[in-house]
Amino acid sequence: EALTASGLLKRIRRQRGLDVDYSTLPAAVAETASALQRSIGAAVERLAIDLYASRGHFLLELIQNADDNRYRESDPAELSLSLGTAQDGGLYFSSTNNELGMVAKDVVALCDINRSTKPVQEGKIGRKGVGWKAVFAVSDCPTVISGD
Repeated sequence: EALTASGLLKRIRRQRGLDVDYSTLPAAVAETASALQRSIGAAVERLAIDLYASRGHFLLELIQNADDNRYRESDPAELSLSLGTAQDGGLYFSSTNNELGMVAKDVVALCDINRSTKPVQEGKIGRKGVGWKAVFAVSDCPTVISGD
C-alpha cells in the first residue's frame, strides 16, 4: 500500500522515536530511549562537523545532488541557486532544479545516515548518504519541496 507524503513522514518520525508517548513505558525504557536519541544526535552532529569543516561545503553538496538526481531524458538538468530576503527581513537561500521528484525511498534516505539511494556510477561522487545533511551547517530548519 502506497503511503501519502505525510503518512511517510509520520512513519519515519515514529521509527526515530519522535512523536511517541513514552509516559506509558517503564521509566527505564523511556530513559534509555531518550539517552539513545541524544547520543545518536550528538554523533551525527560530530560527523557533520568532521566531514564538513567549511560552512560553504553545503553548496558543493547541493550541486552534487543536482548532478545525481533523475531527470527526463528529453530535458537537460537545470540548477538554480539564489539568496534572497524574506518578508521579515531575514535572508534565505534557495536551491531548485528540474529533477523528476523524490520517491519514498529518497525521502527515507534523506532522513537517515549512510542510506543513499544513489547507485555507484562512473563520474558520480555522491553515494555516502551524508552529503545533504551539510545544509544543517547553515540552517536549523531546512525545507525540501519535491514534485507537485
